[in-house]
Amino acid sequence: MELEELEGWAASFAAFCARFDDLFSRSESRTQAHKYLRGLLAGLERKTTWQLAEVVKDSTPDRMQRLLYQVSCVGIHKQYCGALGKIENCQVAPLLTYATAREHVFLCGGGDRGRDRLG
Repeated sequence: MELEELEGWAASFAAFCARFDDLFSRSESRTQAHKYLRGLLAGLERKTTWQLAEVVKDSTPDRMQRLLYQVSCVGIHKQYCGALGKIENCQVAPLLTYATAREHVFLCGGGDRGRDRLG
């Protein structure tokens, strides 16, 4: 990717993130949500909170985990987690998206809670 393309992508990414800024009452949560999205776009094989935190240069995954625990629509509930070998808050994400040339709608598995204020 050329530098000009990267600068254009960064501006488009910032504009995309800004569309959701009103969902966050705190600037810290808003900033962390932007980092989370950047991490999801990274070329990582697995995307745990540790790996996402590392790729966005957070020293620990605490902020990433706190952000995810606030969001009710991503399916975080107490359940058995094989990776941890115990019952803990884990993420299951049943997702449905609908995209046209004019719009892209994201529907959470738990109903129309995606537009709730977060953080």
